[in-house]
Amino acid sequence: MSQEYYELLVLAARYVFALLGVIVVWRATRWLRQDYRQRRWVMSALPDAGYIGTLYVMEGQSKHLSPDDSLPLPTEGLLGCGAGCDVRVLHPTVSRRHAMFEFRTDGLHLRPYRDERLQVDGHPLPQGCEAILNHGAILTLGGVMLQLRLFAGVQAITAFEPEPEPAKGERA
Repeated sequence: MSQEYYELLVLAARYVFALLGVIVVWRATRWLRQDYRQRRWVMSALPDAGYIGTLYVMEGQSKHLSPDDSLPLPTEGLLGCGAGCDVRVLHPTVSRRHAMFEFRTDGLHLRPYRDERLQVDGHPLPQGCEAILNHGAILTLGGVMLQLRLFAGVQAITAFEPEPEPAKGERA
């Protein structure tokens, strides 16, 4: 008699665990969908979330790029025409990976990628050097001239530098 109950219990446990697995997968899928919808809603409400400014196209025209276009600029990444670039400048004279950039408190730090040629405010940027761009700086890569336009809040952050705290024992 006890073996029949044991077999019945084992058979019931299989179905209970299978049902629990289905419930877990179903709930996880619901949570993922809700998170995705919420993220989409937040990003549509804040179209510039995650961006520090734009690169305004002053010169350079191609099939996908024209003067007066504005390219959103994230805090760091690659600049070029390749599919993996964070800022895509679709022009035949721009390399797949033309420059690397990173925003810090003193401005936008820009470095040529490998041996690519860049000009910042009309001056060529030597290989291995880094330029610090601020609002209004002109960047030329290939046949495209771009102007850096930082958002207003970003300028205030770059201008703010906290005062150093006095050492112990010193008076302010």
